Amino acid sequence: MAASFPSNRSRDHHVFLSFRGEDVRKTFLGHLCSALKKEGFRTYKDDNELERGSDIAPSLLEAIEHSRIAIVVFSENYADSRWCLDELVKILDCRDKLGQNFWVLPVFFHVDPSDVRNQRGIFGKAFACHQNVTMDKVERWKTALTDAANIAGFDLQSVNGDESELIEKIIENVRQKVHHTCLGKRKMFEKGSFPEDLVIERAPARGNRIPTEDLVGEISTKEEIWGYLMGDEVGMIGVCGIGGVGKTTIMKNLHNDLLRETRFQKVIWVTVSHLPNVFELQKKIAGAMGKRLLNDDKDDDGVMMRAGELMDIMEGVKFVVILDDVWEKFSLKEVGIPDPKAQNGCKVVVTSRSIEVCSYMSLRDMAIISIGPEFGYMIKAGMNLVELPDEHGWVEDPKKLSLMANNILKVPLSLSPKCSTLLTLILSSNSNLSEIPESFFGEMLPLKVLDLSSTAVETLPTSISKLKNLSTLRLQLCKKLKYLPSLANLKGLKKLDLHRAGIEVVPQGMGMLISLEYLDLLFCPNLKEIPTGILLNLSSLQYLAVCCLRETTIVRNFEEVARLKKLETLECNFDDIQDLNYFVNKFKDFQRAIAYSLLVGSAKDMRRKSKHELAIIDCEIGEECIMLPNKLEYLWIRGCKNMGSSLSKIALSENANELRACDIDQCAEIECVVELDSSSSSSSLRCPVFDKLEELRLHGLPRKLLPLELLHTLQNLEAITVTFCDQIEDIIASLDSDASSSDKFTFTFPKLRELHLSYLPQLKSICSAKGVMVCNSIEKITISVCPELKRIPVQLPQLDNGQPSPPPHLREIKIRESSKEWWESVEWDHPNAKNLLQPFLKYST
Repeated sequence: MAASFPSNRSRDHHVFLSFRGEDVRKTFLGHLCSALKKEGFRTYKDDNELERGSDIAPSLLEAIEHSRIAIVVFSENYADSRWCLDELVKILDCRDKLGQNFWVLPVFFHVDPSDVRNQRGIFGKAFACHQNVTMDKVERWKTALTDAANIAGFDLQSVNGDESELIEKIIENVRQKVHHTCLGKRKMFEKGSFPEDLVIERAPARGNRIPTEDLVGEISTKEEIWGYLMGDEVGMIGVCGIGGVGKTTIMKNLHNDLLRETRFQKVIWVTVSHLPNVFELQKKIAGAMGKRLLNDDKDDDGVMMRAGELMDIMEGVKFVVILDDVWEKFSLKEVGIPDPKAQNGCKVVVTSRSIEVCSYMSLRDMAIISIGPEFGYMIKAGMNLVELPDEHGWVEDPKKLSLMANNILKVPLSLSPKCSTLLTLILSSNSNLSEIPESFFGEMLPLKVLDLSSTAVETLPTSISKLKNLSTLRLQLCKKLKYLPSLANLKGLKKLDLHRAGIEVVPQGMGMLISLEYLDLLFCPNLKEIPTGILLNLSSLQYLAVCCLRETTIVRNFEEVARLKKLETLECNFDDIQDLNYFVNKFKDFQRAIAYSLLVGSAKDMRRKSKHELAIIDCEIGEECIMLPNKLEYLWIRGCKNMGSSLSKIALSENANELRACDIDQCAEIECVVELDSSSSSSSLRCPVFDKLEELRLHGLPRKLLPLELLHTLQNLEAITVTFCDQIEDIIASLDSDASSSDKFTFTFPKLRELHLSYLPQLKSICSAKGVMVCNSIEKITISVCPELKRIPVQLPQLDNGQPSPPPHLREIKIRESSKEWWESVEWDHPNAKNLLQPFLKYST
C-alpha cells in the first residue's frame, strides 16, 4: 500500500528545488519556476519561502519530506556549498525511505555528469574547501553525489545548450510523475470520493533473472564488456563473433550481474533472431518496462506511433537493453529506443555474427568487441556438415568444439578423439543425429558443458557417467530420447535441461546430484512421475520446472518442493483445485520467497506474463473455494465449469493482494465478476484482491460484469478489455435493482489508459442509469461491433474558462470504417464532445 499522502502543508509543494543560488537563481532557475507555476505545480524555492540559517533548518527538512519531487540543479559551484550538500543527503535519504512516493530529478547545468558522479574536475576541487568537515560527513556527501548522478536526469549538453528545450523536457517529466497521482489524488480526497489509500503506485522490478550456465574460458571478454557497461565512454556496445563462440552465454551472465547493480533502473533482454520484427520488439521492450503500447496497427504509421509511445515510456529511465542474436540491421530510432549516451547513462548492447550489423546500429561512438575463436577453439557451426571431422581434422588441444546447426547424421563407431583438454562440446540442432558410440566420450574427462539439444538421439552411451567434471547437460527437445545412463557420479552437475525430451522415467541417480541448481522437466510427454524422495535430495536447486502436458502432475509430494530452501523459480501444475489449495495453504512462506508459474488444467496455453502467475484452465470447480497464492500478479481463468455466477470465491481471498492483471475467458456461468451484498453501503463494499488491479480482460462472458458498488476499489485500473460477450447489456451496473435511473452520478478511473469494447452485439450502455465516467488519463478508446451502444459516458475535462477539452493524454478513438453512421448517432456527456474528439478518430477495416 502506498505511504499516506501528507496533509496540510504537504499539499502546498509538489516540487522541491535544490540549487546553488549564485549560479542559477536569476537565470535558468527563474525560468524553470515560472514554467512549473504555469503548469499549476506548487514549487518550493527556499530563498522565497524559508529563511536560511547556518545549519539546515528543520522547516527545510520538512519541506523536502513533504514534496513529491526534488529537482537538483547541479551547477559549477553546487559542491562548494555545505548547505547544498546537506540538502542532497536529505533528498537521497527521502528517496530511499519513500521509494516510488518520492522522485529525484538531477539536472546538469553546464557541468559534466561524470564529474558529479566521480567528484572530479570542479566537483573534485570543491572538496578542498571542506577541510574542517569530518571524514564521515564528507563520505556521505560524496556518496550522495554519486547516487544522484546515477539517476536518469537531464543534461543541458544533450539539447545543445538550449535552456528552453531543457525546461520543456523537465516539465513533461514532472507532469507525468505528479499530475495523475499527486494532483488527481488531492482532488479526489478533497471531494471525499475515495479513501486515500486506493491509488497505489507500483515499484517496477529492475528485470528478471535469465537461467544460464557458467562461463567456461570467456572471463576476460566478460570483464571487458562489463567495463564498458560501467563506464561513461560509450553508450553502444557491439559484441560480434561467429555462431557458437559464446556471445549469448556471456551476455546472459552479464544480464544477471546487472540485476544486482543499482546503477540501472531497467535491464531488458530481447532475442531478435533472423528477421527483426519491429512490432514484436516494441511490444517486448514496453512489456519489460511494465507498460503496454496502445497502438496496435502494423502499418508504417502504426510503427511510428508506437516508436513515439515507447520513446516516451523510456525517456528519463536509466536502462540497459540487450539485443541478442541480431542478423539484420535496423534503426533503434525506428523501434523507439532512445539514443544511449553518457548524458543519460543508458546502454544498448547488440550481439551479432556481423560486425557490419553492429556498426550500422550505432548513432554515435560504439565499442566493438570481437569474440574470435580463442586458442583451442574449433567453431564450425551452420556449415552444412554431414559428418564429424575425423581425428586429424580436430585442432590440437581443443578447449571448445561447436558443430551446432549442421546436418550430421551419426558419430562413427571408430571415432574416439583424444580431447583431454576439451571443456565445451556443442552438437545441438543436428536434427538427424541419432547415434553416439560408447567410445566417443572416453577421452573427454575434463568436459564441463555438453549440449545435445534438438537432436534425434534415442540413448546416450554409459561413458557419460564418467564425465565427473560436467556442469551443464542440455538435452531439451530430444524428443526421441528414451534412456539416460546413471548420473550418480556427476556430482558437479549444475544444470540438467530435459525440456520436452522423450524420457519415460527420470534418469537413474538423479537424486545424487547434490550440486544441481537448474532442473527442467517441462512438457516431457512420456514422463509419469518424479519418485518420492528425489527432490528432497536436490538441496541446491534454484530453478525447478515440472509442468507436464497431461492434466496430472508428475510431482507426488509438494512438501519436498517446499523444503528446497534455495529455490528461486518454480513452474508446476496440479491435478485439481484441491491440490492447489493444499499447496497454497500449507506453504505460504515458501510462496513469498520464489517466482512461480502455477497451473491447474491443460498446460498447452501457459502465457508466462508475470513472475507470479496462476492459470486455471478447463477445470471443474464445484464447491471448492479457490485459494490464491501469495504475491500473485497474474490470474487467468478459462473454460471452467461450476464456477457459480461470480468470482466471489476467489475475490474474497486475503492472499492475493498484489494482483495486477486478470483474464476471465469463456466461463459461461459467470454473470458478474463479483457479487456483493447489496444491503451494504457502497463505501463499505471492498474487494481487496482488486485493489492493485491494473488490467482486466473479460472474454466470452454472458451477463452484466462489474457492480457499480465495486468501482471504488478499482482505482488502479489502467486497461479494461471486454470482447465477445454476446448477451451483455451493461458493463457496469448497480446491484440495487431499485436504484433510481434518473439520478446522475459520477465515478472515476484515475489511471485508466485504455478502454477496448469489441463484438458486444447487445451492449446498450457502458454504465447503466445516468453514470458519468471521469478518466482524464485515457489514451485510447476502441469500439468495434457494438451496434446498440448509444451513449459513451466519458466526461471531458474543463478548461479554466469552463469549456470542455479533450482528455490531455488522448491519442486515438478507433472504430470500424463501417461504423461511421454509428459514430454520428452516439451520444456523449457534453453536446460539443463529438466535435472536440473528431481529430482523434481513426478508422480500421
